[in-house]
Amino acid sequence: MNRTILIVDDEERMRLLMEAYLKKEGMKTVLAENGKDALDKFGKHEVDLVVLDIMMPLMDGWTVCRKLREISNVPIIMLRSRAEDEDQLLGFQLGTDSYVTKPVSPSILVARIKALLKRAYSDEENGEKN
Repeated sequence: MNRTILIVDDEERMRLLMEAYLKKEGMKTVLAENGKDALDKFGKHEVDLVVLDIMMPLMDGWTVCRKLREISNVPIIMLRSRAEDEDQLLGFQLGTDSYVTKPVSPSILVARIKALLKRAYSDEENGEKN
């Protein structure tokens, strides 16, 4: 699966851990440490899915999600250290495709990413372009 995943998290350890697991699955990664960096890199790279932390400096994940939805239908998985219903509802209202509470097993996160990619790009993989 040769897809590019944008990993947006202000914790370097989390970015590097997710990157290691995704690369092991044959995926490319682009790393961003805050929301502004994420939007800049999204514009410069062909990204197939975004893993987006909510609590970050400069620009939070809610704002990034909103801005991404203005320009793209790329699948988005939001990460949050809280699991309140209101947060999850807001994420889905903004257009996120999945919501994951930290701490998350990297293996489970990779499985979610693979499932979302398969659904989002199944036509392409069958020879059709979206």
